[in-house]
Amino acid sequence: MRILLAFCLSILLSQPSLAEIEAPTGPVLLTVGGAIETGNRGPSTEEDLTVLGKMGLTFDVGMAFDGAMLAALPQAEITTKMPGSDISAVFSGPRLSAVMEAASAAGKSAFPMALDGYQIEIPWDVIEAHEPILATHVDGMPLGIGDIGPTMTVFPVVDDS
Repeated sequence: MRILLAFCLSILLSQPSLAEIEAPTGPVLLTVGGAIETGNRGPSTEEDLTVLGKMGLTFDVGMAFDGAMLAALPQAEITTKMPGSDISAVFSGPRLSAVMEAASAAGKSAFPMALDGYQIEIPWDVIEAHEPILATHVDGMPLGIGDIGPTMTVFPVVDDS
């Protein structure tokens, strides 16, 4: 089943209700929706007057994360080049797998979508094998909305030769 990670402004034995899952108290940086059963926000429809609605992203249950919620997950760093540049940078944030697990989506493919609508599938076996992070910071500074943030999926450099 599809899991949709939407980067927005405004991604098991017992299933807690919406009221039992921590709700964001700060600006939402990430929403996970799709084939999840638990979350902290209700449905999204195409009629919503939000980024999610305007992008046509619909789901019955969503998990919204603010910066504090993402920071509370185990953090990791990946040093790689800035997109479209030869400049090296240190990206940091939670592992994508930890975000997926927090959203009751472990074992499923992720479909991260940027604010510009760009989307790609990341199968769970790729998430496990390469351990990408959901970067919230670069060189210690938060990723800017409208720049390359507020979050960005970053994979470690691999030798594919």
